[in-house]
Amino acid sequence: MAPIQAYAPTSSSEIEEAEEFHAAFQHAMENIHKQDTLYILGDFNAKIGHEMSREEKEVKGIHCLGNQNERGQMLVDFCIENRLAIGNSFFKHHPRRLFTWTSPDGKTKNQIDYILVKKRWKSSIQQTKTYPGTDCGTDHELLVSTIKIKLLKIKKPEPPVRFDLTQTPEEYGIEIKNKFGILMAVEEEMGPDELATHAQQILLTTAKNRIPKRKAKGQPWILNTTL
Repeated sequence: MAPIQAYAPTSSSEIEEAEEFHAAFQHAMENIHKQDTLYILGDFNAKIGHEMSREEKEVKGIHCLGNQNERGQMLVDFCIENRLAIGNSFFKHHPRRLFTWTSPDGKTKNQIDYILVKKRWKSSIQQTKTYPGTDCGTDHELLVSTIKIKLLKIKKPEPPVRFDLTQTPEEYGIEIKNKFGILMAVEEEMGPDELATHAQQILLTTAKNRIPKRKAKGQPWILNTTL
């Protein structure tokens, strides 16, 4: 999982500053491996609003507050370009669970913080909502997503077979000699690589059938030096 935390310039900043932020944001995303589950959390200082074009339906839901502003349009366009979904907007809640920022006088409430995810991982977000009143020491509300992902189980490679060569039976040598005799008698020509592959298969298969495996030595549960 690859999380990115973002903090965008405020709506009162120059448009050039916002463009620089999105350029840096784009660069950070490009450094993430494509197979990683990407989540982006942050204060984007943008209102994505209720406006909904056909393209916008691909990246945002209907549960948004207020009207879209210029920075909100920039964020939505960025999500469309990078195939990101805006997690907060897909879950129906009371407005008090949707707004993420409150003005110092307590009269203005906006939705400007978002959790973004690659569209291919959108279903991993089970829930997203704010917890107003949580003491975070900020004018922003605590925004929480419940995420459920299935991790790929990596199979451990099997350890190589170790044979107890001290117990190599006579039959092993006889069988190897016979099989190599048959191999060399094959009329069709084989290149050195193919010949080596056949020889390796003969040696390994015959060893598995004739030679006992070496028993692993267990480690003592307590060392003599500790006594």
